[in-house]
Amino acid sequence: MINPDRIQHITSYTTQLDYSHKYLDIGAFDRFKRTGCVLDGDWDVSDVSFSELYVYRGIIERFKHGVPWSETKYFTVFADAIERDESPWGCSSLEELYDRCQYIESLYNLIKSEGYRSQRELNKYPVDEVNLNIGRDGELLFNDGRHRLAIAKVLNIKEIPVRILVLHKEYYSARDQLF
Repeated sequence: MINPDRIQHITSYTTQLDYSHKYLDIGAFDRFKRTGCVLDGDWDVSDVSFSELYVYRGIIERFKHGVPWSETKYFTVFADAIERDESPWGCSSLEELYDRCQYIESLYNLIKSEGYRSQRELNKYPVDEVNLNIGRDGELLFNDGRHRLAIAKVLNIKEIPVRILVLHKEYYSARDQLF
C-alpha cells in the first residue's frame, strides 16, 4: 500500500522494455514475466512525469474541469490513432473509444462512491493492480495501471495497493548490503 502521490515518474522508454505503446511514446515491462526481476540498465532514468501522460491529463480535464470526453487531449490523441488504423485499448472506431471513455467514467464514479478497492477485493487478477518498478535510488516508477493511478491521484486517495515488478540491480545490491 502506498500513497499515489509518491509515484511521480514513469519507467523510461528503452529497448529493455517488453511493450511499447506507439501512440503514447511510453513502454512497460511485462507484468506476468517480470514480477520480481532484478535488472540493470537505464530504464529507471526517467524525465517523463506521470502527470504528462495523456491519460492523466484527460482524466484531469474530464473530472476536475468538466470538459466533455470528446474535447479532452486523451480523446483527440486516441481518435487520431484510430484514424491511423491503430487500435488503442482495442478501440478501432470512435464509437468504441466513446465506450472506453464511458468505462473510465464508471470506474471513476465507482471509486469515488465506494473507495479504491484492490483487484483481489474485486475478484480480479492481482497482476492488474497498479504496477511499479523501483529505480536504483529507490524511486517508485510507474509501469502499468495508468487509469486507476490517475483516478486515485485526482480523487486524492491516500493509499492504493500496488505490485512491484522490477527492481534496479543497483538498488537491489545496495539494499542487500544493509542486511
